[in-house]
Amino acid sequence: MDLRPSLPALAFAVAVAGCGSQSSSGAVSASDGATLYACATETRAPPYMPGMHETSASGTYVATLMASVPAPPIQGSDTWTVQIATAAGAPADGLTIGVVPFMPDHGHGTSIQAIVTDQGSGVYQMAPLYLFMEGYWTITLNLQGGSAAPDSVMFPVCIP
Repeated sequence: MDLRPSLPALAFAVAVAGCGSQSSSGAVSASDGATLYACATETRAPPYMPGMHETSASGTYVATLMASVPAPPIQGSDTWTVQIATAAGAPADGLTIGVVPFMPDHGHGTSIQAIVTDQGSGVYQMAPLYLFMEGYWTITLNLQGGSAAPDSVMFPVCIP
């Protein structure tokens, strides 16, 4: 009888072990001593609400999270609809947007790249936004528009 672990089992064990620990911001302990994650105690991400908005790093753009399907965002695949406007309020049409989901507490992102679809009038849909673990995530939108300098906007979110 071969007692060596299978390759999938070994890969899973390495992935789980290499993930790191949760920040104390959202970590809570279960009665058996296990560490769980509670978005209610996470201080870095506001509770999800349609209409949440963030200003880009340079102040050139304002991004508004119009909707998440499902709402609020869940562990797994989500679809976001984001409206991006200039600081003056005009729709920012024709942007090239790169989506970078990242877990700063764990030091990793996700391997599935979201596809961004321009819906017109400064509205963009991003799917699948694959948030495969519970915890604190930053969703950075890297924005490039015509001759404008590259810019970025970051949404902090907590996935229960």
